[in-house]
Parts: sequence; structure tokens; C-alpha cells
Amino acid sequence: MPIVTNYTAKDYQAGLQNWALAQGKNGEMYIGNNTGLLCFDGYTWSKYQMPGNQLVRSILIDGDRIYVGTYEDFGYFSRNSLGILEYTSLWNQLENIKTHNDEIWNILKIGECIYFQSFSSWFKYDGNKVTAHYDSKHLPLYFHKAHERIYVQMVNGDFYLLENDEYKLLIERKALKDDSVVALIPTSGGKMILCTEWNGLFDYDGTTLSPVLQPSTKN
Repeated sequence: MPIVTNYTAKDYQAGLQNWALAQGKNGEMYIGNNTGLLCFDGYTWSKYQMPGNQLVRSILIDGDRIYVGTYEDFGYFSRNSLGILEYTSLWNQLENIKTHNDEIWNILKIGECIYFQSFSSWFKYDGNKVTAHYDSKHLPLYFHKAHERIYVQMVNGDFYLLENDEYKLLIERKALKDDSVVALIPTSGGKMILCTEWNGLFDYDGTTLSPVLQPSTKN
């Protein structure tokens, strides 16, 4: 049997709720917690606070940077000359932005760009500047990464491909039995399995959509 160790809030001295989990290049574990960013190296827990003591909803590790998202803020932690993590906000690069109650729930990397997604907007960081994208008629529920592309399930809407910073319709909601794609599994040949909330799995090759047969429950 594998060894399982349970850690309580008393052990890591932080909030009860943990929202995100990622592993660094040296094996350290990073956790998005109600009180900030937690780091566990297998022996010692460390906590790094966000501006305003905000919680951390999402995490993406890319090289030496730990990208994080929270309420109307996102950026990255990196280690200083003393090995201590310090936070740099990318949200502050946005000028005269009209906010839409943006809570950053998802962070993805495609190519050299980092994408931060809320349930209203998405933001693109190319390594130099940050651009904000908002369309009141298309509110993203989930950004899914597959085959180095971003697929988007809209809130109570259709399924799209994000291409050249624009939404390209792929599947109308009615084809998924009025359901949302809540997970996506890439398969070979550029194909994928779409996982819906209530109506099971669908195979999708970019053109054809077909339901995956479920095992019979009959005796």
C-alpha cells in the first residue's frame, strides 16, 4: 500500500480551504490557500501572503516563476537572492480597465503566453505586456488546454476554440444535450474526449462529435 500522510490546518498553520495544487521543478508542492501561497518541501511548510492578504485561487508553475490568480489580481512569485519568494503583480500593468468582478480561477500556458481566466474575462501575458479581453455575449466558464490550443466552454453556452484571440464556434450546446464541457482529455491524432457535466463522454475529432458508449448496467 502507498504511504499516505494527512496534513491538517494545524500542521501547515494556514486556512482550512485549499483551492489549487502544483509541483515545482525541485519537487516542492505549492498550494493555493485561503491565506495565501503555501510551499511544502517535504519537511517544512512556508506561507507567502498576497497583497491585501487575499487567497490564492489558481496556480501555474513555469520555470522559476509561480503564477497565481486571485480576486482582481494575478501575477507571479519568484525567489530573490536570499531564496525568499516575492510577488510581482501583472494586474497592475492594466490601465483604465473596467473590471467585471474577475476572480482568476484558471491559468494556462500556450507557447510563450500565459492566460488568466475568470468567469467574465480572460487576460493574456506575452512576457512583456498584459492585454484584457471581455465580451459580454461570451462569458467563459472553462478554459481547456489540448494539443497546445485553448478550447472554451461558455457559461450556459456553446463550445469554442480560442484562435488568434477570438472565439471560433465548434459545437453548439444542443449537440451536447444542453450540457457544458467541464473537462477535456486530449487523445492521439489531435482528437479529444469531452467530459460533460450530466451527459457523459463524447469523442471529438475537430469535426465529428459522437457519444462514448457506456457499459450496460443490466444483469
